[in-house]
Amino acid sequence: MKVLVIGLGGVTNGGKTTLAEKLKKMLPNCDIISQDDFFKPESEVETDERGFKLYDVLDALYMDEMLKSIRNWMKSPASSGVVTEEPQNTCDNLKNTDVVYILIVEGFLLYNYEPLNELWNRRYFLTLPYEECKRRRSTRVYQPADTPGYFDGHVWPMYLKYKSELEENASNIVYLDGTKSQEELLSSVYSDIIQELKKLREENQQALLNVRPRSSPTATPGAPFHAAPRAAALPGAAEQAQRRSAAAELVLVSDDGAGGAWQHAPSPETAQSRSRGSAAAEPPHRRHPKRRQAPPLAGSSRPARCCPLAMFPAGSERGSVRQPWPLAAVAGGMSATCAVSPEAQPPLPPGERDPPAKAMRRRLRQGHREEWEQLSWPGEGAGGVDTEVQPAASPGDGDGRRRRQAQEPRALAGAATAARGEEEAEEERLEREHFRRIINAFRYYGTNMHERVNRTERQFKSLPANQQSLLPQYLPHLDKIRKCIDHNQEILQTIVKDCTHIFENKEYGEDGRGKITPASTFDMDKLKSTLKQFVRDWSEEGKPERESCYQPIISEIVKNFPKERWDFSKVNILVPGAGLGRLAWEIAKLGYACQGNEWSLFMLFSSNFVLNRCSEINSCKLYPWIHQFSNNRRSADQIRPIYFPDVDPHSLPPGSNFSMTAGDFQEIYSECNTWDCIATCFFIDTAHNVIDYIDTIWKILKPGGIWINLGPLLYHFENLGNELSIELSYEDIRTVILKYGFHIEVEEESVLSTYTVNELSMMKYYYECVLFVVRKPE
Repeated sequence: MKVLVIGLGGVTNGGKTTLAEKLKKMLPNCDIISQDDFFKPESEVETDERGFKLYDVLDALYMDEMLKSIRNWMKSPASSGVVTEEPQNTCDNLKNTDVVYILIVEGFLLYNYEPLNELWNRRYFLTLPYEECKRRRSTRVYQPADTPGYFDGHVWPMYLKYKSELEENASNIVYLDGTKSQEELLSSVYSDIIQELKKLREENQQALLNVRPRSSPTATPGAPFHAAPRAAALPGAAEQAQRRSAAAELVLVSDDGAGGAWQHAPSPETAQSRSRGSAAAEPPHRRHPKRRQAPPLAGSSRPARCCPLAMFPAGSERGSVRQPWPLAAVAGGMSATCAVSPEAQPPLPPGERDPPAKAMRRRLRQGHREEWEQLSWPGEGAGGVDTEVQPAASPGDGDGRRRRQAQEPRALAGAATAARGEEEAEEERLEREHFRRIINAFRYYGTNMHERVNRTERQFKSLPANQQSLLPQYLPHLDKIRKCIDHNQEILQTIVKDCTHIFENKEYGEDGRGKITPASTFDMDKLKSTLKQFVRDWSEEGKPERESCYQPIISEIVKNFPKERWDFSKVNILVPGAGLGRLAWEIAKLGYACQGNEWSLFMLFSSNFVLNRCSEINSCKLYPWIHQFSNNRRSADQIRPIYFPDVDPHSLPPGSNFSMTAGDFQEIYSECNTWDCIATCFFIDTAHNVIDYIDTIWKILKPGGIWINLGPLLYHFENLGNELSIELSYEDIRTVILKYGFHIEVEEESVLSTYTVNELSMMKYYYECVLFVVRKPE
């Protein structure tokens, strides 16, 4: 028997209990002990001079009883009530010959009690910033209830004190960012525990080998450990959840003048297999994780932002629509199309027709099961049965053994089928949960920003009266910000209005009419950043930024594919990381067949709005700078509006070929020799491993095709300790590009550009970008 003791500590309301419960569902033979179960009665908890009950100290807990409970569990975990059958989402292959038991101990003061520190196999510590922690704490009800000032006067100071002690005296603690999504934290910790189990297994194998007599037959070693596919490189904070949900492929369709709806559509390969022989079936695309292929496109005018989106022929009359895929009823009346050529869509193998997000999550869970299956212990084979040489059995015994073996595959097949059904249901649940979480963030914006302004007002009013009198316009300025917040909230509410019907053949249940719940700091930051994307891509104020980073790419495209030598409609151009779609739209406007690729639901909802529901120039207004309380020269700069769109998104010429795909670039695009040109702008530093991007680009470019890149190298995962991040210098990237076989045709290393810059701010970031054009040899 082996035991693994995992500590899950950290700040109050950091998500410890939720994470522990989810891990218990995924790990076999797992139990939980909670520190909260060892609080002393209220009468035994000390009270300080301010009247605060001192609950956040070790003296408020029966720590000796807790230690005894943990030790008793370690002595006899099988008798503790721990579940030993197969847990949800895993295949337990640790048979009775040598079982490993896992105990998760969760609590807020685990590592400051010295007797416990000799027990841990792994220690994790969840952190939160002050404001987020206080916000979460305020939504919880305690018994006894928190008194006014209790958080600031006792809870937070004690957290800082004990955390400081840990940082000074403890080592081997993995710190986790509690603002990340539970899904991302779960994946990170789960993968880490698997590695710990692997190490434990190897130690036991070695110990067994050391004591085994030379003459005795040895057990077949267990299969080598393999981490879940890309498990160590899952996207960070919200981005993974976005990749999972956004991975569902969508098709954008439009009713007469009312804007588009996103179809939850199959991959292009699936589309072909379903529509083979039908000339009307022409799929499209948009950016989301885990999709297998995205072939070239044909025909379109209106862009949009989500998994595969489709728009319809600019030449068609309103009310007459060419249906892209025979998937769901398509509303009539769209004036443009983005579709993928059916010839470019190889059929999917049977059973491989899931949308990308679903396929990604299934592969992740399959990887998790494989890890458990391969984590066989000494004395076990891959099936969990002792594989040492057995004495010859009698004929009767042999027959019986064979009969039992013949029945095992059926039982396993039935279990596998049931597990798949559970996985698919879980995938659907996670997809709906993420979809609703992003909608909730849009709806929570106003509450979040009003809280921010209210805090500023309280701080100002705490100043002496004579100082307040020096700034009579300060409080009226805050009232103006509040009006701007309300206006932004109206726009955001419009963006997500009826968004559960955004996919014509996929419903997500109740949406914008449900209860609004507090959104994470990460989600709110993503939303505020998305508002600035409207400035960059679709406002007059963003024109200088577009000129500095989009125009050099467009100029290289025109230079390499001049109209004198090329039929523009047959030049297939891909724009990964397309943002709100302006660069891809501008390329399509020139007549090229262009496809954008994006994965963020924040972007997808927003681009659907601007590309399909905004038909008049500068018809909409936003206040994107009200979130910036620092580096303002004038108060009026903070509340100045921007107007969008600065062009009519529906003005692509008749016959334009434009589409967008939703999903992870590396997962969606795998078909070799497909694209004439790939244009990346501020994109390659979003990779966990930029060499993977280069590899994908090399594969999918046609011989003679070109890759145009402009951007910096601000690696997105650089400071995330639990994420794979390979930070290469441009010199290293250049070396890799040449070794793949690309020929460099253009190279400029100091192209000055900005990214969603506030032109009136006192602080601006400028990037000296690299611009290069490389060609894949014919």
